[in-house]
Amino acid sequence: MTIQGAPAPAALALATRVLWVEGRLPAWGEVAAAARLAAPRLAADDGRCCFAAGSAAVESLPLARHAWLAALPLPSSADGRWQRGVFVLPAPRRVDERHLVLRRALLPELPPEFAQALAEFERPRRRLALRDRTLDLERGRPQVMAVLNLTPDSFSDGGRLNVHSAVERGLQLAVAGVALLDIGGESTRPGAQPIGVEEELARVLPVIERLARRVALPLSIDTTKAAVARAALAAGAALVNDTSALVDDEALAGVVREAGAGVVLMHRLGTPLTMQQAPSYVDCAAEVAAALAERARAALAAGIARDAIVLDPGLGFGKRHEDNLDLVAALASLRSLGYPLLLGASRKSFLGALTGRAAPQRDAATLATTAAAVAAGCELVRVHDAQGSIDVVRVLAALREPAGGAS
Repeated sequence: MTIQGAPAPAALALATRVLWVEGRLPAWGEVAAAARLAAPRLAADDGRCCFAAGSAAVESLPLARHAWLAALPLPSSADGRWQRGVFVLPAPRRVDERHLVLRRALLPELPPEFAQALAEFERPRRRLALRDRTLDLERGRPQVMAVLNLTPDSFSDGGRLNVHSAVERGLQLAVAGVALLDIGGESTRPGAQPIGVEEELARVLPVIERLARRVALPLSIDTTKAAVARAALAAGAALVNDTSALVDDEALAGVVREAGAGVVLMHRLGTPLTMQQAPSYVDCAAEVAAALAERARAALAAGIARDAIVLDPGLGFGKRHEDNLDLVAALASLRSLGYPLLLGASRKSFLGALTGRAAPQRDAATLATTAAAVAAGCELVRVHDAQGSIDVVRVLAALREPAGGAS
């Protein structure tokens, strides 16, 4: 079976919108019950969904061309195509296990991209390779990456840490139970001016060197520069968190590959200087998914191991207020790309727009996004208030587990 009009490079991005593919004829009551759970209802001009009908020659029918889907989430049971069709639906905006009321029954001839996307969507565990160690990741129980900013001009906590206080803070976070420490020396806030390699290294290297000797957990260097990453990895870092997804410095991929380090590929539209001037999307979640898939393919082509790659949708990096909300709501569908997913929502401006609070007072709002990450199956969250997110993850995991199974 093929989906017309969806060439191979676009198929994966399309598949990130999939929640289920049903190959049998379900009872109409079953479908109606699932449709009620998956509100809001689909609209006739919703181009993110298609109805593939027929057994031999399959046609793809974008909803924009079919008014008969204007009122119903699915075709009515009286429609003849219902008897021989396979439905491909977008992941709902509010993801919940109850949305899987219709259990999938994949047909052998289903396009392999869709089958693979569904398998990745449901994958319960992944491993992240970080040089000489691995980090075990579990769907819906995100590990916490704590932020250590050594910048004087970061949007939230610029200028608060020096070498001594950053090391002490790192030791405290290690005891608290974080999985990673993310150390950065250059601000990537909207409008931030770039700095040179030497200045960035002077800020981060002393902290990385000291923490590498005193903590067992992996350290991450938040940089877009190959020279900074190379020095940080030599000093003991194990992960490169690149907000440009290996675009700004073409040598960075080689540095990651040679060190056997992990890498976070983040979606960013433009540069910190320009990214918030006039960002625009037709469908932000779908476009971010396609871009992340392309950058992951580029990392693989550069020789970086598949299990060393993490994807980050890049909240606040070339995104409007509604785009940030769209991405948080669509997190689960991004897991279909097949890589661990990191959510970096901590204290971002869209939370300030929602709450009216300044950046340092947005930790409570950040905890709401950590809860959303749990519900969506994210494997990692990057936060300033690490203890709060650790507590949220523990409580929600305990509530989800059977009685007596909580730890």
